[in-house]
Amino acid sequence: MLGKLIKYEWKDTCKMGFLVLAVIACMTLLGVVGGVFPINFLVKNAQGITDGNELSNILMGFTVMTTYMVYIIGLIGGVYGVLIYSGVHFYKTMYSDQGYLTHTLPVTSGQLLISKMFISGVWYMLVLLGISISIMTLSGFLINVLLPEGFWESVAEIFRGLLWDNSEGYAEVRMVFVQLIFFWLFNLLIMPFATMMILYGSLTIGQLFRKYRAVMGILVYFGITFLSGIFGSVASQIVTTMQMLASDMAEDYTAVFMYGFGGYYIQFFVTVGVAVGLFFVSNHILQKKLNLE
Repeated sequence: MLGKLIKYEWKDTCKMGFLVLAVIACMTLLGVVGGVFPINFLVKNAQGITDGNELSNILMGFTVMTTYMVYIIGLIGGVYGVLIYSGVHFYKTMYSDQGYLTHTLPVTSGQLLISKMFISGVWYMLVLLGISISIMTLSGFLINVLLPEGFWESVAEIFRGLLWDNSEGYAEVRMVFVQLIFFWLFNLLIMPFATMMILYGSLTIGQLFRKYRAVMGILVYFGITFLSGIFGSVASQIVTTMQMLASDMAEDYTAVFMYGFGGYYIQFFVTVGVAVGLFFVSNHILQKKLNLE
């Protein structure tokens, strides 16, 4: 039955997901056309390759600034758009009039939570992946325009060194690079599901209040996010500081990055721990405490 729940949840949310991905694709195209091309014109004009006047330079500069403002707003809107839509969809299908029908299905409350968290987490993950690809694509175009020729050959040489060179310098940088990859993967593959579970858990806790349940759920979400962020930051700072004091930072420059990753991992596990805890709390509320109006 869980498979059917996931299937129907996917059908209910796919229009939203593909719309957000389409917006990200459009923002990427906008960034290339309205940002990279004008920058290329300004660079060639500065080098004397093209003959542009002062007015054209001002217009191109204005176009670049406007384009990247819209680009950034579009990407941020995509992230928060998924969060808002997922929260509204969850509340509508679980705690509004439609929720009565949902809770008559021959499934457990845990299956309902898992199906909704899984699909919304997948869409959130795809949106984050789309944003990453968008930023890398735009960065690649900008590098070709702004940086000198031979840059990509230098990058390729560095990567060959990271893969095959076992000298001390490359070994240290390789450790930092591997940590970056793991940190990116953790955030891409796990954090979207944890984020959605925290959102859904907060909305579920809001059902314990007698009035303004949706508003209380939102307030609970901000409260839990704020407190877990503070706790995670303090814990990561304490651990990072202790590690740094126990090492000779002057002799091991990569320790700064490595201990920084340790702090990030602590924050990561705090967030995941809160999400797991809220899953069990939400499941208990749905089984024992839920009272739909």
